[in-house]
Parts: sequence; structure tokens; C-alpha cells
Amino acid sequence: IEGGWPGSNPKDAEVFKRLKAEPLKHAKLAAFGSTRRASVRPEEDANLQALVESGAPVATIFGKTWNLHVTEALRVPLEQNLEMIHDSVAFLKSKGIEVIFDAEHFFDG
Repeated sequence: IEGGWPGSNPKDAEVFKRLKAEPLKHAKLAAFGSTRRASVRPEEDANLQALVESGAPVATIFGKTWNLHVTEALRVPLEQNLEMIHDSVAFLKSKGIEVIFDAEHFFDG
């Protein structure tokens, strides 16, 4: 069950706070977020930290997969975007979190 984007707004933060107190028995809670920012290491990225602190056993993170969005929206080289995706997944996995990668706009390219 995707519980929202922790750290993005008070309502989503409250969902994760309440579900920490009453764990799900027949489902897994997923926190939603993005890959690390281009100029920040995963350990220092506020979004990734919020995913870890949410306590959710699963994180669904999205990353740009359309070359146009990588170069024009993120304004990073394609190789750096792949590093951002890799670093984010590896960081969350190192924290024991199951990761689902949402390949944003994959079919648009």
C-alpha cells in the first residue's frame, strides 16, 4: 500500500507516524519518493532520509528515464542520471528497504 511521500507534507508524515504504531498484518506499506538530487550524496539527501525515517519496509522511487527529461529538466548528463538511480537504490537497500523503481516516462521516449 503506497502511503504517500513522507516529508512532502504534514498529512503524509502523519500516515507513516500512525502506521508505525499499528503495523499492517497482511500488506506492506510503501513510501513514495524520488532518486537523490544531482548535487547531493544519498546519505545527505533529505528525500531519501525521509523514506528511511518513514519506517516503511518498501520504498517506491521514481527517476527520469526519458533522455529529454534528463538533459532538459534535470540538466545532468545521461550517465550521471544512471548514477543517481543506482546510488539511490543502493542506499535504500543498504538500510534493509525493499525498493521498487518507477521508470518515469519510460514509454514517452
